[in-house]
Amino acid sequence: MLTATILYLRYIVIEPASDDWTPWGVVSAIFGGISLLAQLFTLWRSLQPIDEHIAVYKVTLRWFAFAVLLLVCSLAAITVASVVYVDTENVRLIMLDYGYCTR
Repeated sequence: MLTATILYLRYIVIEPASDDWTPWGVVSAIFGGISLLAQLFTLWRSLQPIDEHIAVYKVTLRWFAFAVLLLVCSLAAITVASVVYVDTENVRLIMLDYGYCTR
């Protein structure tokens, strides 16, 4: 999950060929960054010897669930950003290039 989050942040959130950052893109980056930090904290907790106790392990699982939920929220925010702030002229030109529509 940690590797997938890092790749998601790099290739989907931070490096897309979109010109400017949109407010939804910033929200997605913040959620993704907090999710990454929560996953690192979860990894640290899981490596502690005390994590073998059931009560402590359940808290570690809650942290992991929180991190996954934030990652899903980040994905939803970047999806909204790509739908709301789409450059319709650029999409039309791409569709013309591939023959999906006519002038």
